[in-house]
Order: sequence, then structure tokens, then C-alpha cells
Amino acid sequence: MQNWLKTVLLAVGLLSTCAGWAETPVEPQQHAHGVHGMVLFGEPGRVFASHLPLYRHPHDWQVVLELAPATEAGQKIVNELLLARGLLTLEPERFDLLRLQAGAAEPLRQFKATLYRDHFERGGSQVAELDWLVKSTPVFLSVRVDSQATGHRYLTIGRNDAGKSVWLLHRVERRPDRDQILRIRPRAALPEVLHFDQSLTDASKDPRFLLEQVVWQDSDDLQ
Repeated sequence: MQNWLKTVLLAVGLLSTCAGWAETPVEPQQHAHGVHGMVLFGEPGRVFASHLPLYRHPHDWQVVLELAPATEAGQKIVNELLLARGLLTLEPERFDLLRLQAGAAEPLRQFKATLYRDHFERGGSQVAELDWLVKSTPVFLSVRVDSQATGHRYLTIGRNDAGKSVWLLHRVERRPDRDQILRIRPRAALPEVLHFDQSLTDASKDPRFLLEQVVWQDSDDLQ
């Protein structure tokens, strides 16, 4: 692929709206089979899951799904836990992550995953195995280390409706880096990408929003 076309494809991925942050892989891969652990976040009626990224295949993707528990009983469990605002993670059955891409030949519409309080690989407690419906894939971006990257970029997740919470996903693009999800309450409509000189912390202040919660952050797996 010519360099100019790679540049265009990357630009398209970065300028997409939250309804479809996506990139076309520069080096197409046949599959990404594995157990793709995720952080579950959101609020009743708006449930998201963020794939826990690594630098190596098959986990070198930042993917955010909008999900819904397939049963009323599952919805009740998830809603109660989301309102408590503790860390929630999913341990899904094995599947091909690339089936969640836009235009996948066999798109993944539903999967089973065990819901945990806290991190499922770090002593978390199992809650229930649930069936999950995939409503959309707002983010599907490859993890590409950019030695020239400056500052930190955050993608907005969720609609910018007045009075509604929005989530920020830190873009992994350097090494070492951090995977991070923040819950914020905007004071006005936000751009689709926020730029900062430093990565955000629970003490960060910004006139555009109130930082309500650091939902998740981890750098151990991104060294």
C-alpha cells in the first residue's frame, strides 16, 4: 500500500465520530482468536465494554463495544453493579476479535462472558455468566506505537447530551503507555478527541468538564 494511502486511512480512522472510530489495518490479519478480557462501564441503558489492549497479537487492538445483557435478569444484575461504580470486568468465551470490525464477513452479534467484580485475572470475584448482545462497535483501532507521538489523546465515548455522563478512552500509542477510562460530565459539547500535554489523573481539572471517576487505569500490561 502506498504511503499516501496509509496516511489517508489513518486520518479517516482518527476523524470518525464516536459512532464509528475505526481503522483499516495496514497489514491485514486473518484472525485474532483469543480470550479478550474487557472492562465493563457505563450506566443503566448505556453499557460499554473496552478490550484490554496489549502490544502483541491478537490483543493489539483498542475496541469499545456497546453491549446489552440478553436477558432481563442479566440487565438487573448489570444495572445494579453499574450504579455502584466499582470496577467490573468480563472474561468472554474465545472468539475472533476481528469479527467485531465494520464489514466483517461473519460479524459477531452475541457472545457469552463471565462478569466479575474487579479484575478477572487479579483476584476478582465472579458474579455470573451472561449472554451479551453486541449493539455496536464505537471504537476499533489498532495499537500502533508512534515514536513521534506528543501529548495524550482521549476519545469521547457516549453521546454529548446535556446532563449526561460521557467517558474518555485514552489512546494507546506509545511505549510504555496506559489503558485508561474516565467518567466525566461535560459542561458543554465536547470535541470527538481531547488533547492534553499529560495523561489525566483523578486530580485533573478542565473547564470543559467535571471529572467524576477514574473507571479504570493500568500500565502493567503496557510496558
